[in-house]
Amino acid sequence: DFLVIAWVAFHFLAHIIMSIISCLAENKSAKQGNMKYPPRGPYHPQRGPYQYPDYEELKRDHPGAGLRKFGLAAYTFVNVAVTAVLILLVVMAPTRPTLVNIGILS
Repeated sequence: DFLVIAWVAFHFLAHIIMSIISCLAENKSAKQGNMKYPPRGPYHPQRGPYQYPDYEELKRDHPGAGLRKFGLAAYTFVNVAVTAVLILLVVMAPTRPTLVNIGILS
């Protein structure tokens, strides 16, 4: 029971943390005052009509993108590790008496 509660708590905390990171990145982006992709069309003062954004402009990431990538990697690693442990617990359950006799488990 505690494993399921801890699993749900981990997902809840990961969601809250990623939501906070997204809010902070949106606030930082809004404070900078520039749009990632400026409007295209005949009324854009800096470009001719129907110009596409420059490659350098497309290449830039939003604020907090590195932190979000790290969070995704950590979240994936923890999910894979916990899932592997849970599968091992289920698969190794019939071998408990043998593992106790060997001295691995108490």
